[in-house]
Amino acid sequence: MTKAAHPRRGSDRSGLFTRVIAVLTLTFGLVVAPGIAQAAFVAKAPAQMVASTLTLATPAASSISVSCTNAWMAYYIGVGVGAIAERANAVEITFFAPDGSKSQPRILQQGSYGYWADSKGQWKYEVRAVYDVPNSSNLWRSPGALTGTFTCR
Repeated sequence: MTKAAHPRRGSDRSGLFTRVIAVLTLTFGLVVAPGIAQAAFVAKAPAQMVASTLTLATPAASSISVSCTNAWMAYYIGVGVGAIAERANAVEITFFAPDGSKSQPRILQQGSYGYWADSKGQWKYEVRAVYDVPNSSNLWRSPGALTGTFTCR
């Protein structure tokens, strides 16, 4: 028989040993490599974060006037908005009818406004300072509200 037909046993053991060492080295590398990568990307530094919150003041009673006049079987509610609370850019007013129903809140800037109502009696209102964030739908409201009453006769 020729040598090619009968390989030597020593080369089989050497090849198997080399493969085992290669597999163990590769496994060790895969187990240790993530830890090395993480160590390379984890660093500690002091954070320099500045944060603040905006708390709006409740509108002053002197800054809002509300009255009601009878106008041909309907009632005209006049609202005057004077000085707006510091850091606010508007006020939000909500009316409560004598029957307890609530109107949709209205955002008002400084000036005079009028609304029509169809029931007489004692009305209530609630006014909050608001900051209407430009170019967004965000609206910050004061935590407290100015409340008051007026009568439509």
